[in-house]
Amino acid sequence: MELPIRIENCSIVDAVFEMRFTSNIYSSAVFGLIYNILQKDYPKIEKLPILQIPEELLENDPSLRFKPTYKATGDQFTIQIGPEVFTISSKIPYVGWRTFSNEIEKILKSIFEQSIIKRVERLGLRYINYFDADIFNHLKMKVLIKNEVSDLKKTIFRTELTTGNFLSTLQIANNASNVIDGKKTIGYKYKLYKK
Repeated sequence: MELPIRIENCSIVDAVFEMRFTSNIYSSAVFGLIYNILQKDYPKIEKLPILQIPEELLENDPSLRFKPTYKATGDQFTIQIGPEVFTISSKIPYVGWRTFSNEIEKILKSIFEQSIIKRVERLGLRYINYFDADIFNHLKMKVLIKNEVSDLKKTIFRTELTTGNFLSTLQIANNASNVIDGKKTIGYKYKLYKK
């Protein structure tokens, strides 16, 4: 089966590529060197609230290790940079995999040419789809409790799938909320993470 290049009425509300790494340089210099490469295409920059945390705590708290400290915005994409993390996300409406992957490849090539990265720790790709209909009613999946089909209200289903060297986490939830054009709506989310 040939996969479509673009879906009409696309349900994707979030598409993010993440690279976690160790660098060849001081952690305080990572943002400046990466942003110097990308500033032409990502002119709008902002500090993220995590920068209010003391530097010593940021460096020693494992839960904060891969948190971005700056965000920069371009026409179609937003990037976030931290001492050991880089993310790129597509603005909504989603631009499509061909455009998204080309931007990821272009940026990574530029970063690696500068010898900033010593070692890549993890690559991740996350998509979130949002539907107005109850997704569980459209899946070929049954949830049985005491051999009876359950009425799935406020349900979250999560599983991990391994394909070769890749781990995919599939998460499905109904009764999820989403903000579209400043309006909060209740619907159904479908997330797929690939590592």
